[in-house]
Amino acid sequence: MSEMSISWGELAQLNHATQVAGFGFCLCEDIADDQDTPYADCPTSKAEPTINDINKQQIEGDNK
Repeated sequence: MSEMSISWGELAQLNHATQVAGFGFCLCEDIADDQDTPYADCPTSKAEPTINDINKQQIEGDNK
């Protein structure tokens, strides 16, 4: 198995925070506002920053 493999048990333990920490994204960032989020701790509104928002802010800050 590769270094990046994950077990079924580890998949069952994922939440928004661990998904972002482990993979750099969460599926909730690509869904519409009216759809259910994959994890209970996913941001519930577009007003809450996503990892993409945070990354963009860091990139823009590095370019200043």
